[in-house]
Amino acid sequence: MKGKKFENNIHYSVVRNSLGVYTNYICSLFKSKTSYMGVKYKEYQIKKINGSVNVIFIMGESANFQHMSLYGYERDTTPFLKSLVHSDQFKYYHGVSRGFSTRIGVPLTLNVIQEPDNVEQLLSLQTNLFHLAKKNGYKTFYLSNQKSGVLASLVNSREIDEFHDVFSKKIPQDTQHDTRLIDSLNQFNIINKSKEPFFIVLHQRNHHFAYQDNYPNQYHVYKKSLNENEKLIDTYDNSMRFQDDFIKKLIQMVDNVNHKPILVVYTSDHGELFGEKGLWGHGAPVLNSAGVPIFIYANASAKTWINNTNLPDQCALGNYHLGKFIARALGWDIKNPNESKNFYVNINLPYDEVDGYKKFTLSEVEKELCHHTE
Repeated sequence: MKGKKFENNIHYSVVRNSLGVYTNYICSLFKSKTSYMGVKYKEYQIKKINGSVNVIFIMGESANFQHMSLYGYERDTTPFLKSLVHSDQFKYYHGVSRGFSTRIGVPLTLNVIQEPDNVEQLLSLQTNLFHLAKKNGYKTFYLSNQKSGVLASLVNSREIDEFHDVFSKKIPQDTQHDTRLIDSLNQFNIINKSKEPFFIVLHQRNHHFAYQDNYPNQYHVYKKSLNENEKLIDTYDNSMRFQDDFIKKLIQMVDNVNHKPILVVYTSDHGELFGEKGLWGHGAPVLNSAGVPIFIYANASAKTWINNTNLPDQCALGNYHLGKFIARALGWDIKNPNESKNFYVNINLPYDEVDGYKKFTLSEVEKELCHHTE
């Protein structure tokens, strides 16, 4: 019974989830006490603040900033993002994910906690971004081109007004690519017509292996390599070109809405390796596997807000810190009395019955990740 614990599944019936809960509980009665319930930490303080903006939060998939020309990559894979470098409406960082896999990285980013074993804070959902948005009167959306099982029981679905993942028939069905997420925004007419402030999570699939399956044919830009590893990199870089146009289209939509302050925030669930330290793919508990791009764009109405917000003046930013920034955009200040300058990346969720995280210092992150600059 060691390892991953039982988790509710949003797509299962109440009966099936209930049986899973009871079975897991009965099994736990016959096991010795373990320490998986985590360390007792000081309680977070959450304070309402003045000022809030609309937020579109893009949760990327397997994004490696070292393959973005925004960060100095030799191939011009992100020409649009690179054009924003000197704009006062744009900020970008070398990011550190909260997990080495999607199942870990997504829920731990949406639930703003730093400590890798703070089970009590995690399960309380008090710093969950959907919870904070609903608490401040936001209309909330989760639009995903993936299965929603990665959220497990770490989000309250009642706090998401529109929940649509890859199984939903209410999102456009004419394509399997991430453009269906932007089409969904048009279909629901959220950005222009919503009378309430909105918090939208767009969960992408784009850079998921096999990369060539996740972008349209016109993005076969890099295709002349003969070596198998180089071919793999070609398809990944093609997916990055598609991603750049996805972001461009979304930002153009946001720029056309001048009467609402809107932030577009991007990070990824984890990174992707292409031979670094002899490793490929993701899941290996090394810092490069946690390296992700982070960027923030503010439309004209939100420009003052972003420039008056205290974002760290450093090259590296963790998804935990980004979560605090998003919470502030939603009208809440999170004070964590346990906070440190370290970066914690989980191998397992905090309540899994195995030890599973890596700690990286700020100096390690700056040395390992931040030398990849333009």
